[in-house]
Formats: sequence, structure tokens, C-alpha cells
Amino acid sequence: MKKISRYLLFLSIITFVAVIVVIVQQSYDKLISSEQKVSADIILKPIKPQLDTSVLDNLEKKEEFTENDLNLPPPPLAVTPVPGFRPAP
Repeated sequence: MKKISRYLLFLSIITFVAVIVVIVQQSYDKLISSEQKVSADIILKPIKPQLDTSVLDNLEKKEEFTENDLNLPPPPLAVTPVPGFRPAP
């Protein structure tokens, strides 16, 4: 009876280790294959060497505004009274 239980324990440990190894291997393979697909798609995409100069011209025509140019009124001061608090004289 003791030999059978040792044998079953040995088989269960070996099976557990084998399952863990297979899971890790498949996860790693999926991780690596997805990276290769993404990088291959980016590399294979054709690049157009022509610039659209009209966009650059429009960017040059835009005016740049600062905060002083907008003439905004100053923000109102909000004072919230705290109950039981007296300011020092």
C-alpha cells in the first residue's frame, strides 16, 4: 500500500510540473508571436515621401495668443468663513 501511494505522489508531481511547463511555454509563444506580428505590420507599411505643404502653410498663418491678449477679468476672490475661527488682530 505504501508503494502505491509513493508512486501516485510521484506521478501527480510529475504531471503538475508538466502542466505548468506547457502553460508557461504556450504563454511565452503567444507573447513573442504577437510582438512579431505588430512589428512586422509597422515595417511593411509603405511611407509616402511627399509632404502636404498646405498644412504647413496653415500652421504658419495661425496666430499665437497669450493670456494678456485675451483680456480676461481677474478671478473673483472667494472667502469662505470658517465657523468659530477669528483672524488675529
